[in-house]
Amino acid sequence: MLNIEHLQVELDEIFEDTTNGKRQPAKDPQIKSRTGSAIIVSAIFSPIFLDGKAQGVAAVMRDISVQKEIESKILDMNATLESQVRERTY
Repeated sequence: MLNIEHLQVELDEIFEDTTNGKRQPAKDPQIKSRTGSAIIVSAIFSPIFLDGKAQGVAAVMRDISVQKEIESKILDMNATLESQVRERTY
C-alpha cells in the first residue's frame, strides 16, 4: 500500500483528464512506501472504456528511485569534470 494522499488533487485532475480522452504525459511523483520511506515512481495513466465510454483509469507505477539517484550522480560528475577541464584549459 502506498501513501498518495498528498497527490489526491493531482490524481483527481489526471482521472478527469484521462477519462475525457486527454493524453497524460508520464509523471515522476515522489510517494511514501508502506514502510514510510520516500520513493520516486514513474506513473503512466490510461483510460478504461466500457461500452465506448471511459469508466475509469488504469495506472502503472514503477519505482525509479535508483535510476533517479544514478542520474543525479552522473550530473554531479559531469559538472565536476567540466569544472576540472575549465581549470586546466585556462
